[in-house]
Amino acid sequence: LKIDSTYVPALKGRAEGYYGLALESLEKCFDGKAVDLISAALMDLTIAAQTKPGFKCLWKLIGDCCLCLHDVAPNIARPKVPAPLLGNHGDVILVTKQELLQLAARLYSHALSLSDGHSSFLLHNMSLAYYYQGQ
Repeated sequence: LKIDSTYVPALKGRAEGYYGLALESLEKCFDGKAVDLISAALMDLTIAAQTKPGFKCLWKLIGDCCLCLHDVAPNIARPKVPAPLLGNHGDVILVTKQELLQLAARLYSHALSLSDGHSSFLLHNMSLAYYYQGQ
């Protein structure tokens, strides 16, 4: 990443590391740390998705990052999301838990459109995003 800051395998790998650490932090009830790690993962994954927008695995992983915070208290689950993911201009935007879950559903939908709608895992995750929005 020092040589090429848009090298997708490195960005995806680092983001997966952040995501894994966030899941581990959630298990240990370090919710604030998990939110920070998810914010870092979203930054890397946004750059990767802008570089290779046809990779559905990137869109799914971004959705997974958004969805994993569903159990975190709303006043804590306020990650920094890169503005391009939300269709805005600028750097980052602090989003609410509800907005994060809406984003997850939209990202899973985009990944589904790239896979011609034939992925039960994506459909399952998208339905979870909608379920958690209703809670």
